[in-house]
Amino acid sequence: MAIRPPIRRPFPTEPGKTSIAGLYALENMSRAVIGPVIALEGMRILGDAQQLSVILFVGSIFSMAIMLSSGWFIRKFSRKFVFTAASVMAVVAAFFYVQENALSFGIATALRTAGAGLVMAVVSLYIMDFIPSEDLPKAEARKILMAASTWICFPIIGVWLWSNSSHSSPFVVSGFAAVLMFLFFWYLRVKEADAIQVPNAKSLNIFQSLRKYFSNRNLTIAYLISFVRATFWYMLFTYSPVYIVHAGLHESWSGIFVGVITSVLLLSDYFARIGQRFGIRRSIRFSFFLGGICLTAIGLLPEPTVYALIFWFVASLTADMLDVVGNLPFMRIVDEDERVEMTMVFATCREMAVTVTPGIGALILFFFPIEALFIFWGLLFLAVGSVVMKLPRHVD
Repeated sequence: MAIRPPIRRPFPTEPGKTSIAGLYALENMSRAVIGPVIALEGMRILGDAQQLSVILFVGSIFSMAIMLSSGWFIRKFSRKFVFTAASVMAVVAAFFYVQENALSFGIATALRTAGAGLVMAVVSLYIMDFIPSEDLPKAEARKILMAASTWICFPIIGVWLWSNSSHSSPFVVSGFAAVLMFLFFWYLRVKEADAIQVPNAKSLNIFQSLRKYFSNRNLTIAYLISFVRATFWYMLFTYSPVYIVHAGLHESWSGIFVGVITSVLLLSDYFARIGQRFGIRRSIRFSFFLGGICLTAIGLLPEPTVYALIFWFVASLTADMLDVVGNLPFMRIVDEDERVEMTMVFATCREMAVTVTPGIGALILFFFPIEALFIFWGLLFLAVGSVVMKLPRHVD
């Protein structure tokens, strides 16, 4: 029998685009303030980018296991329980970060990544439950827009605190933001979807869900779109601080750079209109092609240089478009009665990015300089862009 904690009386109205986006923005605030700081702190504790990549890879294995079990937890305990658990994980992660040793750093990164993935899964389910299909582009754009406001200033604040105050202060701010997210969530009192059913053993089988998801070609392409998009942002927050230092700039510029790059997310509403006008599939394909060209160009430069930041900025425009429309293929393809199980798999794209990116990064950096990373990901962007048009027309 399903175990569900008692819940308060919900608001008479269902959550709208703004309230869901506000909830997501608070989660992003908690991550934004430590976005580039994690790489800088990891470099300080571990010594180099290759060691940083290894420990991030190891920590992400735990995060992936949590995300693969998220459907089981959602079905068994309810979305409220899962969201609450994700909030607690974010706070505990902040505690481990301030311990300033390699083991605690790895544990904190695993908890923080898993918590972010669980929040994304729950928020995606709420959007699909309560937002009409024709309003999905606007809902995604508003979610990204409100999240963007946190990534403009909080990376700068985090790096400034890390450089000019104590190394632990950005992580304390991150934990406080996670507490605010938890309080706002319970203030909203979002009701459970009417379609939620008592789970059965078949629906809770992780391996069966994985097999069913990836046996569907369209869902597989939708996963690749979101996965590769997520790797871009992971590269930005992990390797751009390293690249900036190699280019001869002070580490404080990494926070400013991340803030400037993510400011393009304020254009999310415009990108949503572009996607609706020119078609979701064409918009996704063009974004991958242009982003791939820019990333490859960064890698082909003879050495790290500030001029590469121009290519970073253009690539970030394409990543913003992918943030706005990249989840829509999945939302418009998945069957309504399989949303929880399939969302459980789809939501692992973030954790997969967090696992694969440092894993491949560690391997590449063992043999080649950092420029090789950008060539690899540029080619990956081009490869995914070449298969997007195989999605069915109703995705548009």
